[in-house]
Amino acid sequence: MSAIMSDSESRSIFAFLVLNLSYMFVQIVYGYLSNSLGLISDAIHMLFDCMALAIGLIAAVMSKWPPSESFTFGYDRIEILSGFSNGVFLMLISVSILFEAIERLIYPPEMSTHRLLLVSFGGLV
Repeated sequence: MSAIMSDSESRSIFAFLVLNLSYMFVQIVYGYLSNSLGLISDAIHMLFDCMALAIGLIAAVMSKWPPSESFTFGYDRIEILSGFSNGVFLMLISVSILFEAIERLIYPPEMSTHRLLLVSFGGLV
């Protein structure tokens, strides 16, 4: 934890991670209660954003490690690998949301829309 708090970049990533996780749980709860695919898919997207932030946080800490005998150039390339893994995760979730959207087009569910606008607007802010 001290490695995260000692660097301003790592501290910023950690703050965004906590904020994103907090609102993700709000969107999951209200998306489930209102049966809103929009909120649920945004919450899942935020989950993957949180995973990307966590991977980025780990990469930011690891990139500061000094070179070793095995890694003579240091650990700077870990940031590139973390970006690639984030892209793969986002592609996977996009495909699953697409299939869910097609299913909901064929069999539309009933939705409870009270408070839906409030939570959606909060996510936009």
